[in-house]
Amino acid sequence: MTLAYTLNLALTMLVFVPVYILLRWLYRKKRPTPAKQISREVLLALFAVFLAAFATQVFSPGAGFTPATLFSSFWHRLQTGTDINLIPFKSNWQFVTSNNWEHAFLNLAGNVLIFSPIGFFLPLLWQRWQRFYKVALCGLAFTCFIEFSQLFIARYTDVDDIILNVLGTMLGYGVYALLRHMFPSMATLASQKHIKS
Repeated sequence: MTLAYTLNLALTMLVFVPVYILLRWLYRKKRPTPAKQISREVLLALFAVFLAAFATQVFSPGAGFTPATLFSSFWHRLQTGTDINLIPFKSNWQFVTSNNWEHAFLNLAGNVLIFSPIGFFLPLLWQRWQRFYKVALCGLAFTCFIEFSQLFIARYTDVDDIILNVLGTMLGYGVYALLRHMFPSMATLASQKHIKS
């Protein structure tokens, strides 16, 4: 399942590459990119394509979803607790104590690693996101939004996913902080402008 998810994510990213290149070219055609900013443009493209592909995966409806049942399914799930876990570490513990260690590792590690690019690229590309707490809060807000949205589209909603996703965001920030310490020139990649730069 996790392998299929990763392959789907990679293929979707490839589809978004030409779309992003076209949109970015239209946006910047009257603003030539300095040679020293080409590296930043490549990293920005990678992050934007990742986010677009990631969104198609996490917001794709689950089995049995129909637009007609959007809100009725939401209220039914809230009332019955169907496919909702609000007990911290319950799902993680079930994975750990299962007999399928490979499946457990792929799901736990996958939920951490899928959010690490957010923790890495935000401070790398924008100065306003170079504080740890800002990046962690962004990861928390994003994963909460995803889990809440999945209540409407017949996807499992799990507080453990939030925990693992935030850990992934923090891991990504840790990798960024380590690399910036090793290569101080990375600081020049961060724009002082808002996230739309």
